[in-house]
Parts: sequence; C-alpha cells; structure tokens
Amino acid sequence: ALSSSSQIPSFASAFGACLVLMAAVAFAEDFKEKMVAQGVKPEFCDVWLGLHSKFCEGDTGLIPESSIEPVNELVDWDSLPEGDPSLLDKTVILKLNGMVATDMGFDKATCLLSVKKEQTILDLVVHQTKQLQEQHPVRLLLLNSVETEEDTREFFKTYPELHDMWESDVSLQQGLCPKIDAATRQPVVWPANPSLEWCSSGDGGVFAALLASGKLDQLLEDGYEYAFVSSIENLGATVDLRMLARLATSDAPIVAEFCSRGAGCAERGHLAMQHDCAGLVVREREQCPQADQKDFHDTTKYKFCSTGNMWLNLKHVKNALVEGELKLSATVKAEHLDPSSPEQPGPEVFVLKPSLTSALTSLPGAQAICVLCDRCNYVMTCDQLFALRSDAYVVGGDFTLVLAPGACKPIVEFDSGSYKTLHDFEQSVPLGMPSLKACKKLKVNGKIIFGPHVSIDGEVEIHSGDHGDHPPIVTGHIRGTPGKLRILRDADDMLSHVALSARPRSYVLMPQTKVIKVVTSQTGARTQQQAVPWPSTASAAAAVPVSVVRAAAAPVVEPFEHAASAPAAQGEEAPPVVAMSEKAASEPAAAATSAEAIETAAAAPAAATAAAATTTPAGAVPAFTPQPVMHVQAPQMVHATHVVHARAGGNVPAVPYVMPARVYVAPRSPPQAQHGPASAQ
Repeated sequence: ALSSSSQIPSFASAFGACLVLMAAVAFAEDFKEKMVAQGVKPEFCDVWLGLHSKFCEGDTGLIPESSIEPVNELVDWDSLPEGDPSLLDKTVILKLNGMVATDMGFDKATCLLSVKKEQTILDLVVHQTKQLQEQHPVRLLLLNSVETEEDTREFFKTYPELHDMWESDVSLQQGLCPKIDAATRQPVVWPANPSLEWCSSGDGGVFAALLASGKLDQLLEDGYEYAFVSSIENLGATVDLRMLARLATSDAPIVAEFCSRGAGCAERGHLAMQHDCAGLVVREREQCPQADQKDFHDTTKYKFCSTGNMWLNLKHVKNALVEGELKLSATVKAEHLDPSSPEQPGPEVFVLKPSLTSALTSLPGAQAICVLCDRCNYVMTCDQLFALRSDAYVVGGDFTLVLAPGACKPIVEFDSGSYKTLHDFEQSVPLGMPSLKACKKLKVNGKIIFGPHVSIDGEVEIHSGDHGDHPPIVTGHIRGTPGKLRILRDADDMLSHVALSARPRSYVLMPQTKVIKVVTSQTGARTQQQAVPWPSTASAAAAVPVSVVRAAAAPVVEPFEHAASAPAAQGEEAPPVVAMSEKAASEPAAAATSAEAIETAAAAPAAATAAAATTTPAGAVPAFTPQPVMHVQAPQMVHATHVVHARAGGNVPAVPYVMPARVYVAPRSPPQAQHGPASAQ
C-alpha cells in the first residue's frame, strides 16, 4: 500500500490525526487535575471533559448547511389552551444571570442596569415573582457566574427576605471551564493573572449546577415539577400559563419558545431539523460556517429564531442526567487569553462551553412553540436599552415591560464607534429621552445630543459629522414619511423638523426652576405673581416675581444647559446657530393670569436672589427678550439653549422662536426687580 503514491497523503493524514488524538488523551488528565485542584465539582468536570474529548476528535461545534433543513411550521402559542393557575404551585423561575455588561462599559452584572425610572432589570424580576407569590409558592432561582455572584447578592440587601435565604434557596453558581492553549492544546498557564486561565461555563452549565448543588433533588422533594428557564436580560420572558400547561400535559422533557425572525432578532440562533435523526437543532451565528452565512441570514428559509426561553420537566431532566442521556454539544470560540487588553492580549486560546439549546437535540420528545415576538425583548446593547428607556415601553401592572398603548416597537441602531458604552449613550440624552412611540426605526451615525421634547416618527436616519467635544443638538419633531426613509444630515432641514448646527452653539444661560407655589396680587390691569422655585429657601426674598397682563399670550422659555462654565477664547466670533422646536404650534392659548403662564422662571443659583419683570399692553406681541439673571463669583462663559415658544392667541404668531446669544457674565450683585415697558427691557 505504501508503494502507491496516492495512498501516502491519506496515510500521513491519518497518522497525524492519531498522534493528535493520543496527545489529547494525555492532556485530558492534565485538564482533570487542574479542575479538581481548582475545586470544580465532579458534575462540571464530567460535562467539560466530555466536550473536550469531542473537540479532540475534530468536533468544532460548527453546524454546516448540509447537515440541516428548515422547519416550516410550528404550533402557534395562540392555539394553546389556557393553563390552570394551580400549576404555578409546582413551578420554579430560573433566571440565567451570568453576564457582565462590559461591552457597554458597565462593570457590574447586566441585571443591575436601570431600565425605567431607576428600576433595574432585577427589580422587575423580583416584583414579578413577589406578585405571583401572593397566591402561589413560586420559587426564584438565579444561575450566577463568578463575575455576577457578589454584585447580585449585594443588591439583594434591598430585599431582605430573599437575601436571608440566598445560599439555600436563591443562588446557583455556574462551573468553571479551563481555557485551552491553541498552540499546544494543553491547559493554558498565565502566572501574571491566573484567573484568566478560566471562564464560566455559561448558560449551558445550568443542568450540572442543578445536579451538583443538590437543588434539583431538593426541588423535586418539595413538590416542584416544572422550571421556566430564561435569560435575565430578556425582559419579555415572563411566566406564561399556556406554555406551562403545554409542558405539563404533553409530558415533554423540554418545551422551547421560538418566534418569527424579524429585523430585531435576525442575528439570534434559528431553528432547524437535523438530516440524520430528524431532531430539532438551534444553530447560533457562531456555529454557522463562514461559507453558510448567507443561508443563516435568510429569514425566508429559516423562519423561526430562539427566544432563549425554555420550560423544563424536572423529573425528566433528573432521569436524563442520572442515566447519562443529556449529552450537550459545545460552543467553541477562538480568542486571545485576555481580549479586553489590546496591549497584552496573551496567547491564542480555545474556549469550550456547553450549549444550553443543544438540550433540544439531546432529549427525545423536545417540542418547539411559536410565540409572540414580545417574548424576545433583550437588553444587551445600548441600542436596545435606548429603546426600552423611551416612552415606547411602559411597566405594566404585572411589572412587565410592554409596549405603550398604540406604540410601535422601535428598532434603534447607533453608530457602534460613537455609542458603544453606557456613558456615551447617556451623554446623548442629558435632557431626557426622545419620544419613540411612533418610531419604527432610528439610525444614528456620529455623535449628537437630543434636545428637550424631541419626538421621532416612522423611519429616520440622523448623520452627524465630526464636531469634537461639541456634538450638534437635535430638537423638534422628526417625521419620516409613511413608507419612506427620512435622512437628516448636518445643516439639512434647518427650518423643518430638525436642525443640526455645523459648529458649537453659545446661548444665554437662564436656569430653570419648577413652580410649586404662585402668589397673585391685583393692581389695576396688571396681575403680579410670585413663583416660588424648588427647592425653595426659608427666606421669602428667594421668590421670583413675574408680572403678566390679562389676555396677553405669554411666551414659554424652555432652557437646557449645553456646557456650563465653558471658558471662551478672546476675540472668538459667535458661531452659527440652528435650533428649533415645534411644540407650541398645536397648543391652545392660555390665559396669562393662570399659573400655567409661568412655566419657566429665572432663578439665581444657590441662595442668591433673582428677579425679572415684564409688562406688556393688552393685545400687544410680547417682546421675545427674556432677561437672564445670574449671580456668579468669577467671570465665565456659559453655553446653553433657549427655545422660546409663542402661544397661539392674540397677535402672537404660533411659531417657535430661537434666542441665540453669546454672553460674557461678569461678577455682579443680584439685580432688583424692574417694572417698565417691554421695549425698555
């Protein structure tokens, strides 16, 4: 045989593969010793060593297109019967809580991100569970990683009843997986930082965690038969009685949730059927060979994507674990030892982790149900967080984050270079979130700042150039016409829905206060009102007197600070200004004698006293020259914006006005109130 040259390459290849396999078997003992020395429990060791053995045999975790075929139909959630609420008495909620939002510049567990009015993801989960516990003994379990365990435990001090039973009833911990040196196939060694030699087992470690901790046996002993497993980052993953009833009545080991693939979830793993065994399989994007990426992204071919939500029959899972039937596949990732360090990334390594969704393939009888798309609502990027924090979403009565009545589901795409971190995202909305209730898609390239009362309709793209530390401010109502994309660029649409300035803007700074009390006195045709700002001081001198006249429409000043106390270069020319808003156009006229006529009051900072007055003959157009009043200790240049809205009524035009100015503020004493004609002021 060796005399045939055609056989020599295949012989050499087989011989080389044999040598690799022999070395891998020898290294397996090294990995096992390392895991035992680290204190990794035997259940995790067995799972990982099984994955390592397949890896050494050539299993890279890839699922080629030739091995699968599409799934064209699934049972719809709508067709499922309503479930019996008594099933909740046997149900545990298991949240996968292993992620740290490092990609967003947040160095704590992702579940601690605030999503609505200082409520974190974990707050919502706890409130949902406690509401269910009012009528049913539902349990809450968290599968934590080494990186999230302490952060989450510390947070639970705000919920003492859960914190007190953290170890016994709440916390599960993922195992540790050793990293493989890509060059030697041996356990990687990095004395400078030994923790980098390991990674958490990920969501796929949930089965070994249940078994190794003894909590699976304890749950079954306490009468719990079902578990709802979902990522804590998925705000759409809540307990559903229809799905629970499907699990209980079908006697399936697993019932997994899938939804129709759309623009918001096209990158998630899709459902398919294996050719050889006709079993269900989920192919993640990382498991798809490069040559098959086109097929992966074909949403007409692969119609269903994984929501990450699973319903487990705990008795079946226990039997499969004990009998060795639950054999998970691996996800294999090649990376540097420390990908977070561009300067010293370390050697190349392989990271092997068990795949949670591969349980569908491993357990016979597993089922898939097509659910509504709102069951897949993740917050793992700044884009997703931006949409969830907007008015398009509200917290429902059951503490779930749902679309507001009549709202679209907005898809937000920010320039990853400009808005990668949470800090970048929050810098763009210092004055509050824009309204996205009517927004279908928002795409932003380049840094901008959203001004007050911004609303976006339809599909809109905003492109901003490089403006350094002074990004342009977007204001007003931006409308994408139905069925047509609206694209806005610098100096584009200046007098329409939005305005972007080409250079930084400098404006008069007029501090804004909330009116909490209005004292009115009448003198002839003039009405004198005093608006007490918040926070108020004990001295009555801190009140802001404002004079208005009956039947005269009063302008509303809405200031917001852009960059307070920014020094100005001497002799610098005032930059061009473009900014506007359309808020006032549809507002009804307001009587000047009402408290609503004073929506903004100029107040001195701290304890200083400020006063301003305006007197206008009835029926005349008010002078649009609001007087800023400040008391400063040193010369300074202030940058801010004043958008003045004229209310409809009388001779006042129902259009917005802009009051730009460059002001040099010198130290001075607080001025006294002035009373005189508007023209004199």
